[in-house]
Amino acid sequence: MTRPSPWACWQAARGLETLSLRMAAATSNAAAVADWLAEQPGVARVVYPGRSDHPDHALARRLFPAGCGNMLC
Repeated sequence: MTRPSPWACWQAARGLETLSLRMAAATSNAAAVADWLAEQPGVARVVYPGRSDHPDHALARRLFPAGCGNMLC
């Protein structure tokens, strides 16, 4: 098993400093994209737990109070 180099460890630690900011921005962007897609006439369905029309919206809000992440379909 190989061990990460000191440089790789430093880069990973440095990236963790801004992870919360980057995830907050990604979550906000995903919610905006989901809302925009839902308004498009050519889109049949948007699956994003952060939207109120999602069947598990209440559960997602309870489990993820900071937002539902950046994955949508």
